[in-house]
Amino acid sequence: MLPPELLVTILSLLDFRELLKCQTVSRGFYETIRRTASLQYIVELGAANYGDGSLTHPSTTRQRLKYLKEQQAAWKDPVIETLETIDLVRGYDSSSFGARKGFSFRGGVFVGAYLRGPLVQEAFNCLDVVNIRSITPEVPSWSLHLHDLMGGFDFDPAQDLLIGIERLPDSPPPTHITFHILSLLHGTPHPRAAGIQPIRQPLDSSLQELGTSICHLTIFGELVACSVTRSTATLRGVTLMLFHWPSGHAHTELLRGYATSVIGGLAFLSDRYLLISKCICPHDPCGYLDIYVLDSDACGKVIPTLLTTFTLPESLNRFTFAIPNLYPGLPCNRSTVYPSESRPLPFDIAPSPTLICCEMSLLTSNDLGDPDHLTTGYVFIISVPKLLQQVPSTFKNELEDPQTILWDVWGPPCTRAFKMPRAFVRLSDSIFGHRLVLPNRIMDFNQLDIARDLLRHQVRSPSPTLLREPPHSPPQEPSSDDSQNMSFDPTTNIVIEPAVIPAGDIYVNDVTTALPYREVVFDIPLPFPQILASSDLVGLEVVDGKCRGLHILAL
Repeated sequence: MLPPELLVTILSLLDFRELLKCQTVSRGFYETIRRTASLQYIVELGAANYGDGSLTHPSTTRQRLKYLKEQQAAWKDPVIETLETIDLVRGYDSSSFGARKGFSFRGGVFVGAYLRGPLVQEAFNCLDVVNIRSITPEVPSWSLHLHDLMGGFDFDPAQDLLIGIERLPDSPPPTHITFHILSLLHGTPHPRAAGIQPIRQPLDSSLQELGTSICHLTIFGELVACSVTRSTATLRGVTLMLFHWPSGHAHTELLRGYATSVIGGLAFLSDRYLLISKCICPHDPCGYLDIYVLDSDACGKVIPTLLTTFTLPESLNRFTFAIPNLYPGLPCNRSTVYPSESRPLPFDIAPSPTLICCEMSLLTSNDLGDPDHLTTGYVFIISVPKLLQQVPSTFKNELEDPQTILWDVWGPPCTRAFKMPRAFVRLSDSIFGHRLVLPNRIMDFNQLDIARDLLRHQVRSPSPTLLREPPHSPPQEPSSDDSQNMSFDPTTNIVIEPAVIPAGDIYVNDVTTALPYREVVFDIPLPFPQILASSDLVGLEVVDGKCRGLHILAL
């Protein structure tokens, strides 16, 4: 038998999954791991999908373990209070479509866009930034006045990064698209990209016409993805632009098979995979999720290769098109480069999204490209780790056809469907890690933590039950017969019963979704239309379609 100190030293080299396996070897291993704070910290970090942040947080392992357990327990039994209210005097448009958005929230930083000067549709030239952890009481914390009219933006406070896209002209037709890589703090060229400003990318000839628009823009680390398309009933092509923003190395590709497609969203699953949702018009009632593997050539250009296509359920009405709009949970580490009055968490949030909300909107052919005529069917919550398990690990031949995986194979174990009204807001701002935070409940899709609790209580998964609609309709009030549509663990509120959307409602066939989740329903719903989620929770106050206030909440 090894000395206890040596055994702990050896076990500390393992990751949390290996430690969980070691606990089943013998009672001695089980007790050693259970009673050693450093080993328990590894296990609890892994179960929470966190990383150790001890280098930026001066505390002992035992203190960090205690704080982690308290935080995880608070999510399972929350008591939410309002700590502070920040009034937004100017007000920002609460609606959004693609890259066009009136505000965005990430990592404790709120950015609102507005136009100063003559009215120009779908354009802005000013940004107000509110750092909700700011050491100064001014609101906004600072403002940016840009030299050019912008049509879309995204930002990352951990890199002090703002990427703006110049508004495409109404006339003459656009020939290129221009990206500005800026410091979010100063509005000047970002110091890491100062030598390549701005980035101008030519448009494909099929897009050099009126009606071309910027659909989506997203940042992941040093990678940026943008889609540009025609937004009329005579779609001729979709261009995907990928570039490495510090160097400016860019790749533009007219996507194969997208000539008559509507793009629903872009989402980086990691620095290796990009997910694109689409529907093909005018005769295909299905939606699709395409996963591209991202490689770099000798010059540093990012090259996407279609790896796998996932089919979505077939809609019933062949005169409508199921547009799968994507709302990925964004990486929202607490660390930013801005002065803060609060200390960072003693652990780091996972850098890649673990949840994606796929909103299946139905669009008539007459309304193609008009977001005001979208009607929502269901929202499918997708577990990114489970989705990636379906993707082949290697791509042997660039000439071989990409793999197609049918809904009935991947959908039930990887997703959970909910009824969602069209009036609901952008879901990506409400995702934090594995959790979706709504005004009346918290939904936790951490599969490892759920499996561990189910094992402790020896709960078995029941057979599917045919439901007229999925168990809940967030953010609406829970119905009186919710208890009949779900099976709860008595102590952890884990929903394990598969939900079935019956054929003939919206879809041709029965649609089963069976991703387990933990649900905590508030006794009294929070009085906000949306909760912005990061390490901080923020209630969004909306008046007449304008964001008018931020309510800082304590969990």
